[in-house]
Amino acid sequence: MREYFEFYLPTKILAGFSALDNLGFELNILNIKKPLIVSDHVIEKVGVSGIVKNVLEQNGICFSEFLDVPLESSLETVEEIAEFFNKEKCDCLIAVGGGSVIDSAKGVRILLEYPNKKMIELSGADNLNTKFTTPLVVVPTTSGTGSEATLVAVIKDTQNHVKLPFLSYGMLPDLAILDPRSTISLSAKMTAATAMDALVHAIEAYIGTQKNPVSDSFAASAINLISKNVLLAIENPKDNVSRLNLAIASMLAGAAFSNSMVGIVHAIGHSVGAVCEVPHGVSMSILLLPCLEYYKSVSNNYLGELLLYLTDTEYFASTKDKTNASLDFIRNLLNTLNQKAQLPLHLKDVCKDKSELGKIAELSINDGAITFSPFFADKKIVLEILEKAW
Repeated sequence: MREYFEFYLPTKILAGFSALDNLGFELNILNIKKPLIVSDHVIEKVGVSGIVKNVLEQNGICFSEFLDVPLESSLETVEEIAEFFNKEKCDCLIAVGGGSVIDSAKGVRILLEYPNKKMIELSGADNLNTKFTTPLVVVPTTSGTGSEATLVAVIKDTQNHVKLPFLSYGMLPDLAILDPRSTISLSAKMTAATAMDALVHAIEAYIGTQKNPVSDSFAASAINLISKNVLLAIENPKDNVSRLNLAIASMLAGAAFSNSMVGIVHAIGHSVGAVCEVPHGVSMSILLLPCLEYYKSVSNNYLGELLLYLTDTEYFASTKDKTNASLDFIRNLLNTLNQKAQLPLHLKDVCKDKSELGKIAELSINDGAITFSPFFADKKIVLEILEKAW
């Protein structure tokens, strides 16, 4: 047990089959008069933003909406939304969408808090206030990023072709609403990829150098919920119970890694995403096993414990080699997700040019997440992991 640790999660969580119906009541508590809904046209098409708008209308709350958020959040988009927010005289942000939408809303919050600053000046860790004045409500439509419970936003600087990270306790939303109606339209592949993203968040939180008893409890619960529900959601997409469980797992994993950090899977995954333009959840699923196998070669203190949360107490108690059994479970899960949801298994399936591995390795060793890896990784080690993942 760590001699000292901190855990912070001020976000209020509403979770349930009709959780969105309580949005009007919560906005009244916050004394909100005119929120701005931030979303995209895909979310509008599948009807999730429509549910939010209906609730607002039923409660007599006026609102504006911005639906032009791209697949990747950018500085230009954030600036455009902030300008629209001020023009419409809004007093609250409601982000309805996946990671890009939520990160965009978090970015807008930064600009509203620092109207005379350039966002690039505020990038990095702890450069922001710990409490923002503009309320942020988040309605996640994927079950992977955990952005509804994280202190992180990543926003692309398209001019310089880099992704700017922003880390501050002030980034945490005031309210997150987990309702299975928000994720029920996800495709099988997207369900698999986002679930693996959440699983990696939880596993890295559990085995990382900053782990603590509270983050462990959140991470363990997330791992258990994902292992028991991801295939159910893929096989029966309209199953509200499995959808809700995955949403809760994503939130738990996000809260866990916001307090204990992620590690080498994310360090390499960020770089793969930047160089090969691979969706984050896909790169996470491809890199998880090669990274854990390397971790096993230097230390297996916590890998064996994962088996308890991946399976059940009976299987855990009856298994002698718990470390390899944990890896086997993950390997079998990935193979099943490949068969049922076409989730890629290898880097060669998503990266066209193997000569880019050197560039990916160079970026990886300079990624902040590698600082919290449970083992030291230089460029040579990262290249070895990339070769195994290829």
